[in-house]
Amino acid sequence: MILPEISASKVAGLIGLNRYQNPEEIMYTLLMKDPELKKQIRAIEIDNNRRPYQKVVNEILAEHPIRDCVASGLEACKKTTDIASVLQDVENSAMLVLALRHDKLTPALRLSIAGEVRGQVSKQRGLKNEEDILDT
Repeated sequence: MILPEISASKVAGLIGLNRYQNPEEIMYTLLMKDPELKKQIRAIEIDNNRRPYQKVVNEILAEHPIRDCVASGLEACKKTTDIASVLQDVENSAMLVLALRHDKLTPALRLSIAGEVRGQVSKQRGLKNEEDILDT
């Protein structure tokens, strides 16, 4: 048995106060810290042909059409100050790509991954803005 360490932001995610933290993913990560549970979880994943959520997200984010969605969103953000509509367009584009390329995923999972794509645009835009400020 492990004595887990968990950050305050993860606790907030578990109790629903941090919308950027997925409670299921937090619990998965927490349970994977116990070596015995990790073996059992891996066996279940292999038996049921399952993969961790973050692994699926990373694979999809690396695909060319999704990278194109992110890149076009970043370009569109440069041309406007109201990025909310741009982020919504990116999410809609990602949903379309996911519906065409990953139709076997559940609608809820596709929606979640589209949100991750939207988050990538927001994150990369923020990083770019920080770099620009530091370069001045």
